Amino acid sequence: MFKGLQGFTLTELLVTVGLIGLVSSIAIPAVLNGIETTTRRATFKDILKNISEATEALTLQGNVPADTYQALFSRFRFLDKNDTTRIITLHNGATLSGFATAASPLGRCDTILVDLNGARVPNAVGQDQVSVTASWEPNNGNACGTVANPITGGMVRPTAGDADNIAFYRELTR
Repeated sequence: MFKGLQGFTLTELLVTVGLIGLVSSIAIPAVLNGIETTTRRATFKDILKNISEATEALTLQGNVPADTYQALFSRFRFLDKNDTTRIITLHNGATLSGFATAASPLGRCDTILVDLNGARVPNAVGQDQVSVTASWEPNNGNACGTVANPITGGMVRPTAGDADNIAFYRELTR
């Protein structure tokens, strides 16, 4: 009954398994990279939204805070904050630091460094870090060169002066 049937040879099976291995070795890294990119974008958009909402809410209240660090950690869901180094670690592992302030006659501009993966490497602007400038301005002015952000509506923009930073900001917000 089974004499006329033939199975696969060992060579055919090995070639098939080899091809499956080759295709998966090409496809899996691309899939993982796509997941990582999507996660970075979602994390950054969430952070940008929170910064925008905080600056906008406090500005509309006429309450430009003396310290951006203090104002922001009270509005974020954070995992840890270090008052000495002035670093806020968010629940998603990202960190906010910097908090450099520049005064303007029309308001105040604060530069905040967002590190999307926290302490993990590469820790370089344009790779996993992006610097943003937030405006604390009465009447939603334009003292810092900010414009209404298409994602959040708030007054946050990429910090000028570094092409890698601006390109990374655009990549994350598209």
